[in-house]
Amino acid sequence: MPERQQLYLHQFLKEKPDLNYRNPTVRTYIEQVLDFWLQEGIEGFRFDRTPFLIENNTLPDNPPNPHRHNDTCEDWEFCSLAPAHNVYQSEIVDIVRSWVELCNAHEVATKRTIITIVDAPAYGQDFMHTKTGVTIVENPDLFFSSTIGSVPRAYGH
Repeated sequence: MPERQQLYLHQFLKEKPDLNYRNPTVRTYIEQVLDFWLQEGIEGFRFDRTPFLIENNTLPDNPPNPHRHNDTCEDWEFCSLAPAHNVYQSEIVDIVRSWVELCNAHEVATKRTIITIVDAPAYGQDFMHTKTGVTIVENPDLFFSSTIGSVPRAYGH
């Protein structure tokens, strides 16, 4: 923000600054937004880019990506770095669990199916297991409501 001489973190578009999910006020506000839409009758959510919700607290630089393929990545700058410090931090499990539990509680209370889809790309599932001890296959209720399973997503095509 040039007028304030301040910086903010963004992982994707510069117009989309990251929220600080380590801040309990931010987490509470997001849950209130989800609750609002559930009360309005929304039938589900797709939580996109969840691996990027929390960054390493010290914000170290990611190392160069030795497996970068310029021809399959639309954002060369993003793909030039290996996602080592900005994805799959252990705290995301509690955040996502609270969102899924909120959706499941509405599902029970309203007797409506609430579809909850969480973006956890295949390339990160082993990394997620290493960081958190959780895998998508072994714990589907953590990441998906009981009414839907894994939804594959293609990258680079």
